Amino acid sequence: MLVNRIEARGEEIDFAGPASEENIQQLEKALGLSVSPTYREFLSRFGAALFVDREVNGIYDGDPYLELSGSAYSVTQSYRKKHDLPQSLLVVQAFGETPLCLDTNAKADNGEFPVVCYEIESGSSAKIAESFRDFFVYWYLELIVDDLEEGFD
Repeated sequence: MLVNRIEARGEEIDFAGPASEENIQQLEKALGLSVSPTYREFLSRFGAALFVDREVNGIYDGDPYLELSGSAYSVTQSYRKKHDLPQSLLVVQAFGETPLCLDTNAKADNGEFPVVCYEIESGSSAKIAESFRDFFVYWYLELIVDDLEEGFD
């Protein structure tokens, strides 16, 4: 199992624990946006996650308003205040001057929002995944597996 392989290498993997539907709705209301179906599923199953050195922002300890690294609310609000992040973006991974965000202005027919890389300096964004699920599978699971396999060579 992937989790066992990561832990066997002495790398950190951690989940915050499931967020309730009430917590997810509180997050949506506080940020003034909706979350996509697959991000909602992630929040309800895992809350937030840390894989090796990659953190997926979410909800910790059943409190969508926690002020800490990895909190979708806290990180998104921080980018809004410090960098004038557009209100339609929800930061799923803080990445310095190029956070990775759900773009809630670009809803697909299936209800999904793409994940974009937003460039603070230019105010432009580029789509990196069609949905949160695609982002999560590629950016976290596949890259981690690749990193682990390289480490076993």
